[in-house]
Amino acid sequence: PATPAATTALATQEVQVTVTEQEPTVADQIAAALDRLSGDAARELGLAGPGDGQETAPADDQAAGNDPGGAELKAVLFDVDGTLVDTNYLHAVAWWEAFARAGHDVPMASIHRAIGMGSDRLLDALLPAGRDRAADEIIKIAHSALYQVYWPQLRPLPGAADLLRACHDAGLRVVLASSADPRELEVLREALDAEEAIDAATSAGDVDSSKPAPDLVQVALEQAGMSPAQSVFVGDSVWDARACQQAGVPCIGVLSGGTSREELLDAGAATVYGDPAELLAAFPGSLKAGPSAA
Repeated sequence: PATPAATTALATQEVQVTVTEQEPTVADQIAAALDRLSGDAARELGLAGPGDGQETAPADDQAAGNDPGGAELKAVLFDVDGTLVDTNYLHAVAWWEAFARAGHDVPMASIHRAIGMGSDRLLDALLPAGRDRAADEIIKIAHSALYQVYWPQLRPLPGAADLLRACHDAGLRVVLASSADPRELEVLREALDAEEAIDAATSAGDVDSSKPAPDLVQVALEQAGMSPAQSVFVGDSVWDARACQQAGVPCIGVLSGGTSREELLDAGAATVYGDPAELLAAFPGSLKAGPSAA
């Protein structure tokens, strides 16, 4: 938890905005977002309750494919950031500035490679072990405020919404398994605009341990009501692939988050596609966790 001094530093101040003919710069928007951040806003951003999973009737017996063991595929679990919505580099920029404001000089490339972890693990991976950990929560809140500036501009990756609909129409359970906080996940779902195809969703608030721990994958399986053998996971990071390995769920990698094919395969992905559009073009065979796609 934040120290009293840090909480005081983040207290809300009323900001009077003078309307001029000049559009506000990104720096102005970031400053305004940080100034407006209050304790209530921080709780909404990162400390809210579980995400809003939707429950619908069980899928019918039609399946889009089979896993290598021959079990009928019944559910597809999707990571969201970098897999369905084009956000990874925006997160990297927001983390970079949050670190800089806290006095940490972290290379952007290192930050990008850690995207996909939960924020707790990301901080441990990127910051010195002997740091003042009392400031960690402040850094997380700053990242959330900085990232909020981009929310109106979030866009789904090519083919993402149609891929969800194709899975749903094929009778598969569609579950979003994200490390985002609950409010951020709502924004991501709005950007996807495919609510009719989503059966359930999990978020960082649903588990104690974030990726690469298997907890989120396991909770997504519970939401789907399926076993690992009846499911497949689609994700863009090595952390997705490692979490799936521990949970016993085949992982299909996508390159849309900026991680290379070799890294995804080395981390345990069974096959790799370029992006959701490429998965959709080869649907339903693309959901079979066979040899890596070219």
